[in-house]
Amino acid sequence: MKPKVYISIGSAALPEQKAAAEAIFRSLETAGLSPRQMEKNEWTAEQPLRGIKRVIEECHGIVVIAFRRYRFPKGSERQKDGTEKEMVDVQITTVWNQIEAAMGYTRGLPLFVIAEQGLLEDGLLEGRYDWKVYPTDFSPGDFQSERFFGYLESWKKLVLEHCAEEERPLSQTEDLSKFSIGQLLSRLTVPQLWGMISAFLACLAAVAAAAFKAGGGKWPW
Repeated sequence: MKPKVYISIGSAALPEQKAAAEAIFRSLETAGLSPRQMEKNEWTAEQPLRGIKRVIEECHGIVVIAFRRYRFPKGSERQKDGTEKEMVDVQITTVWNQIEAAMGYTRGLPLFVIAEQGLLEDGLLEGRYDWKVYPTDFSPGDFQSERFFGYLESWKKLVLEHCAEEERPLSQTEDLSKFSIGQLLSRLTVPQLWGMISAFLACLAAVAAAAFKAGGGKWPW
């Protein structure tokens, strides 16, 4: 089965941005991935965040396609020392890019951020965290370039690693004492988790039965 990857993209795209988004979608398919995009091949009757969360939980990577949604001729940014920094030609993408990128990042999904040149570099659209930002003017040939496919292949390796790690069962050779409870539980498959819960409940029942018998037919509490 092809690894699923989630595409975060705003709805107010220009024709050239829509064409670029379609080219990116097809490139992901050609790379052997299964791109998932709301209102394109994923739909939900739930509130948006619930539906998006459900889809992202099934994915192994996030592609953020960020372009200008808001533009202000000038403004100011308050600095840490209380002064104001003047800003001109401020361009901001949709907040949904930030929300969906954050939802993926908290799950440890690799991010591939494709951002329009000139956007305000803020939050998860900055290239100084765990990934680099791919800047673009959304020209037709940009997503057929060697540079784009180089970024795509590098990110795809991370997606496949995430997929393999999530599917890999606990190894008997690993030092389990170094794992936290949360890490151990996250490495279990659903059948393994249910088996562990069932075994725990069976142990509790056995202890309770023994205590009842030892107490002469009376519960110890």
